[in-house]
Amino acid sequence: MSSLRKLAQLAGVSRTTVARALYDDPHVLPETAQRIRELAELCHYRPNRLTQSLFSGKSQSIGCLMPFVDTVFFSQILRGILEAAHQNSYHVTIVQTHFQMLHTRAALQELVERRVEGILIATSHLEPIPMGSLLDMWSHDIVPIAIDSTTNMAGVDHVTTDEQQLAEIAVGYLYHLGHRRIGFVGPRFHGFPSKRMLKVRQNLRTRGLSTDYCVASEVSPVVEIEQLLRKPNPPTALITFMDEEAAQAILLARRLGIRVPEDLSIMGVGNLNVCDLVDPAITSIEQFPERIGREAVALLMQRLQEGGSMKEGQRQPKIIATAPKLIERGSCAPPRADR
Repeated sequence: MSSLRKLAQLAGVSRTTVARALYDDPHVLPETAQRIRELAELCHYRPNRLTQSLFSGKSQSIGCLMPFVDTVFFSQILRGILEAAHQNSYHVTIVQTHFQMLHTRAALQELVERRVEGILIATSHLEPIPMGSLLDMWSHDIVPIAIDSTTNMAGVDHVTTDEQQLAEIAVGYLYHLGHRRIGFVGPRFHGFPSKRMLKVRQNLRTRGLSTDYCVASEVSPVVEIEQLLRKPNPPTALITFMDEEAAQAILLARRLGIRVPEDLSIMGVGNLNVCDLVDPAITSIEQFPERIGREAVALLMQRLQEGGSMKEGQRQPKIIATAPKLIERGSCAPPRADR
């Protein structure tokens, strides 16, 4: 395999001319550039990414911020991101933020210093990215894209699950089974309920149902679920924020002598592998995380082709809301007649 120096010797030109020819510099004569490209192909030359970025002004790299990469949902989003980035010949630098804004801000600054072309941001906390961090990205022509449950940022494109439709599917399915006491247990982020919780509550109210069984938990969700199930008139159906919590709810119900789905219907969100590992298997809502990852990269590539970053107010941000899908299994059924 040849080096840049070897190609220059074979072509009888300088290394700078070889580099410019390989990276389509218009200042190199067309016949010279064609001769150098043919030599490079003949010698199986592989370009140096750093050299390429110096001549093209593009790093061919993007950053990706995620709370964690070892959870199934985020790992599937990341899989979609990596596949799409590879197809576009982009390198991905991944940084975990552990749900901490301090880590998020430091990671953004680091990625700006690395001169990435875009940053995919999944924070999963309700605090918006500070305007100073956004201005820093925009001033360096870096394109930010928010993904998943990241809090909306002014002027930033967003690829996420359609939470409104998710709530309509979950509540509507249980409602049509005959349930009227429907609960929801999900996390509380920095003192505030999640967007999913708010959409479920809204959908319950629209159907004239009580929201008294909806709990935004700051402790273990299992503790909150047990308290709901011990109420004098407990819910006949329960939606959990994630499939893992639905699996925990099934095990808890068994311990309390509550049959699923005869006495209690349980629904998860995510359609992850755990759904088929418990008995009964969990009815869940598929969010298509790999698709979210791929569409985020596709939108980033589109923005880069359109001319790079979007300064505040230059164009309307685009929101891509991926449609979820109900996956029926054995954990949901009509309520008992006496309930």
